[in-house]
Amino acid sequence: MLDEDDRPVGLRCSDGAVEVASLPEVRVRRARALASAIVKPFDRSAALVFFGAVGLLGVLVFETVAAALVLDQNLVDSFYGAVKTLVTVDPNPAVKDGPEWFKLAISASMLIALLFAAAFTGGLVERLIGRRLTGLLGRRAVPRSDHVVVVGLGQVGLRLAFAAAPLRHLGGRHR
Repeated sequence: MLDEDDRPVGLRCSDGAVEVASLPEVRVRRARALASAIVKPFDRSAALVFFGAVGLLGVLVFETVAAALVLDQNLVDSFYGAVKTLVTVDPNPAVKDGPEWFKLAISASMLIALLFAAAFTGGLVERLIGRRLTGLLGRRAVPRSDHVVVVGLGQVGLRLAFAAAPLRHLGGRHR
């Protein structure tokens, strides 16, 4: 419904009385809905994935801007160094020659990025093996025994998977 000024209105019930009340503009309602979706995510796995991704993006922006300002790198080189650090390939090589306080700040940033990556990965794994995507019976059923979930197949994950393979026979049924 629209009022005489062509603004949207709705009905509000308070203490048994019904009254006409104006509604906020569509943009305000969309912004409010987006803010509530961010503050109150749908479930725990969605919150972990979202806040992990936002945290990783924040670390990427911080390291890019910091390297550009402190190390006098252009944006492409500082972004490249930040991405290398974020995906744990190699730290930005120019940080070695930078001031000590910057080395400490980047080291703290790397540890924080590790936490955000763990949260993101944990939320993603929980989403993938959660009850919504799996079933109790049938083809989509999650195995209840004789399995291990290894998150990440980097050097550590790959070594863990190979180390756990000989231990399969200790867990229960033998095939």
